[in-house]
Amino acid sequence: MSVAQVSLALAIHACPENQKSTVEGITRDFSAIKWSKQTLLLENSCAELSGKIPSLTADDLVSSLARVKGIHFEAMLTNGDFGQLVMFVPGLGMYRADTNGAGEILISEDRIRNAMEQSAGNSRELQRLFRVLLGQAWDDVLEPFRAKRYNQNLALMNKAV
Repeated sequence: MSVAQVSLALAIHACPENQKSTVEGITRDFSAIKWSKQTLLLENSCAELSGKIPSLTADDLVSSLARVKGIHFEAMLTNGDFGQLVMFVPGLGMYRADTNGAGEILISEDRIRNAMEQSAGNSRELQRLFRVLLGQAWDDVLEPFRAKRYNQNLALMNKAV
């Protein structure tokens, strides 16, 4: 019996310097991690990894990474036309969503119906619940890290201006 393989694209957006050896131990099945300085958060590094791994190993990997203090990461696990997006941010925890072949988040009919019932006809509450279902809070935190890869003139601001 063969074990299902998934393609993994892992972006470690921020890892505290004192946690790098822990992350290296968790990701030891990959080639050596090439760390870069994360300039948006002091005393943090970032890295990207990709490869094919058994699906159960992928689940263990993201769960183990989520236990690393101070880490910010996202992983895209794909197997054919479908996959799973995992985002982790300290303070928010882990967000998981099923995705289609284009990487778009899929929301089940039951979850949509539940959001409609919870909103009780309040359109603002329905919008808020949909933002939760789509992982908007995680996207808001991780987007500056994603953008930083393409723009060296980016700074992280802790308060609205």
